[in-house]
Amino acid sequence: RQSMMKWNHWPLYVGAIIFLLILLLEAAGEFILPLVMPVRTRSEMFLGHIGIAVVVCLFLVFFVLRPLARNMKEMEGGEATLASAKSRLREMLLRLPVLVWTTNKELQFTSAEGSGYRFFNMLPDQILGKSLYEYFEVNDPEFYPIKMHQRVLRGESVRYDFEWMGHIF
Repeated sequence: RQSMMKWNHWPLYVGAIIFLLILLLEAAGEFILPLVMPVRTRSEMFLGHIGIAVVVCLFLVFFVLRPLARNMKEMEGGEATLASAKSRLREMLLRLPVLVWTTNKELQFTSAEGSGYRFFNMLPDQILGKSLYEYFEVNDPEFYPIKMHQRVLRGESVRYDFEWMGHIF
């Protein structure tokens, strides 16, 4: 996945800066420049516009673009670290005989990782979208794993052991 903000979008940034400069120069010619210095000729007005443009550019570079570039570098570094951690976690889950899953509020599997599938002769894709009721083939909301998942959905921290099909979960 790529970062949403990258420096390869520099034409967009340059275009936005030019647009802001044009707006500022228009305002400067009408309102600001006459207050700062008395304008007698068109060349004085042009020099005043250039001076304001330089000040605005310096402001944008030092107070907007530099912090933005620093933040984007930090974000890209964070994304690389996150991708590396995800890769290591996925590798670990594939080597250990475990299953790790997530469910939504309806107790339907939204993700599942790990090599524990081999014990149940199924693939990860076969479980996604199924509910815990379908997976365990029960209709009882008091069935222990379902009850524990419901507690988690209420915000409780839960740890439990459960034996099913000759395996402990």
